[in-house]
Amino acid sequence: MEPFRTRAPVPVLTAVAALLIASACGTDDAADPPPDETDPPATTEPPDTTEPPATTEPPDTTEPPDTTEPPDTTEPPDTTEPDTTEPPDTTEPPDTTEPDTTEPVDAAACTGDETGEAGAIAIVEAAVAGRELNDPAFVEACLTAVPDVFDDTPPACWTACADAERTFRPDAMSVSQVTRPDADPTMWWSVLVPVTYRLADGRFLDVNESWHIDDDGTLREVGINEPVAERDASQAVIADYLAAIERGEWLTAAELLDDGALGLAAERDDLADLDLEGEVHTREEVATALEAWCAAGCDTRAPEVDDLEFTGAFGFTRDERTITAGWFEGVYSVRGLPARTT
Repeated sequence: MEPFRTRAPVPVLTAVAALLIASACGTDDAADPPPDETDPPATTEPPDTTEPPATTEPPDTTEPPDTTEPPDTTEPPDTTEPDTTEPPDTTEPPDTTEPDTTEPVDAAACTGDETGEAGAIAIVEAAVAGRELNDPAFVEACLTAVPDVFDDTPPACWTACADAERTFRPDAMSVSQVTRPDADPTMWWSVLVPVTYRLADGRFLDVNESWHIDDDGTLREVGINEPVAERDASQAVIADYLAAIERGEWLTAAELLDDGALGLAAERDDLADLDLEGEVHTREEVATALEAWCAAGCDTRAPEVDDLEFTGAFGFTRDERTITAGWFEGVYSVRGLPARTT
């Protein structure tokens, strides 16, 4: 008997056994076929360039809330002051003009039986006298009311003024006849009375009261007017005249005597004492005569403004010699000769 010999495994069995062993061990490597050493042709797919479907959310069309502050439509307070001016009243007021009450009650009582020019002067003289005495008798006898122009304030005081010293110059009263064909009546008398008010502060108010009186004694109206000449300018021209005489400038003094109205006519009574001949004098003739007048000396002291008296013109008197300032068409001049010293 031959000994037991181990046979070489049959290849098929060996493969089966290997498979079983591998299966038992949980290894799949034995089942994989041997790798193919030859690289297969590339089967790489080209990159997918297809864009994925858009996932962008649709745009939000909801408008954002408007955060802009609305404009302030509140009107500012109206600071304009209301126009309180009343529109002008275009309604014509009723005619409240009272009838003229200034007609004398008894003309004879006021004029002393005088008529015309003399009667007009008598009425004004009576008015001035009554007002200076604050006597109401004149109004009671001659008028039914004080003329409206007098308001008891300077320069229109009927009686005495509380704040001013008043001076009438009835001695310098002047009267003229006024004729107007278109008036009714067509003629009346105008009587001027110079009046000066000196106020408490030292100022002067010089006026002419103008009384218009009909020929039958009826008072038409009273006006109050300032003179065209001024007190300060009148004092200045008088001072210039006396200064020229003081310096012996006789022709300059004669030029100041030429008033531009009457000139140096012989009819001027203020030149009568120069003993000039002829009807019209030249400045040179007056200068020579004036030098002779003052040969023994003349008082050439100039007056102060307060020294001037208003008599319709401004002037002063010294040693019975009166020098006044004249005015003609805007030019000042002088009337009168200076007082001699001897």
